[in-house]
Amino acid sequence: MKLFLCPLLFFAAHLFSFDDTPGCFRELQQNFFSQKAISEALSLSNVSQSLWYPIIGDLNREQRRLPAAITARARAMSQNPMRRPFQREAAFELLYQEARRIYTGVLLQNGVTNPVVIDQTFNYIYQSAFERISACYEATPPSPSGG
Repeated sequence: MKLFLCPLLFFAAHLFSFDDTPGCFRELQQNFFSQKAISEALSLSNVSQSLWYPIIGDLNREQRRLPAAITARARAMSQNPMRRPFQREAAFELLYQEARRIYTGVLLQNGVTNPVVIDQTFNYIYQSAFERISACYEATPPSPSGG
């Protein structure tokens, strides 16, 4: 009986610790930066048009690292918000922080160093994605702690 119970307990523990990230959240991680929103934001902030293509290209490359960056940060937390049960408030905060970190790094790397421009353009991009973010947030069950 003990031999049967041990694998069953291992399986149950594994079942409750797997990645519980919703599909819409995965899509946001993979497609956070819209080329249209980036171009509009840079235009509204009078960033030189000669920088747009390099910034967009760098963001497309760096965006591929966004899911791994979020996962690494989540694993370092005392309670991984991506594990069952999915903790939407903490997960969406990580999405915001890591997307902002990547965006800021790309702009600095391309010579856009004015913090006001960086903030304004990121906020514009975030707002352009807000409908998708909000729909995904609402589609995920509340965190057990109420978030």
